[in-house]
Amino acid sequence: MGNCQHGRGTRDRGRVLKVVLRLVLWALWVALAACSPRQLVLQEVAGALATQGSAPEDDLVLAREASAFYLKLSEAVLLDTPGHLPLAAAVAAGFTQYAYAFVQFDADRVEARDALVGAKTARTCRPPVPARAAPRHEGTRTSPPRVC
Repeated sequence: MGNCQHGRGTRDRGRVLKVVLRLVLWALWVALAACSPRQLVLQEVAGALATQGSAPEDDLVLAREASAFYLKLSEAVLLDTPGHLPLAAAVAAGFTQYAYAFVQFDADRVEARDALVGAKTARTCRPPVPARAAPRHEGTRTSPPRVC
């Protein structure tokens, strides 16, 4: 009878183990259903993007080209995680820095160039001469004054 008792105890342990395993799998499924893996991934990505935006970059050409992509990606992640304040602050700072470093800098450069071209044009071109009220003769044309 010792053998029967030993075999029965192993079967009982196996049943208990199956029940425990089912309970653990059920609890894991409930936990994953309650907390979406997508949200977990988005929170991790948002945290990584929030800290990445403050990294210094020495190559300005690379920074300019990468900034637009970084800002659009961060903005897209922020739309899915609106409560992530560090990412919101990083996106706001990123847009501000991009506007000042690249957009305003280019606008200032174009404005300075246009002012220089305007100054050169003012020195080389004469103002238009007002037309006189002269009698018109048939068959003759008067050409307009040359401006530049």
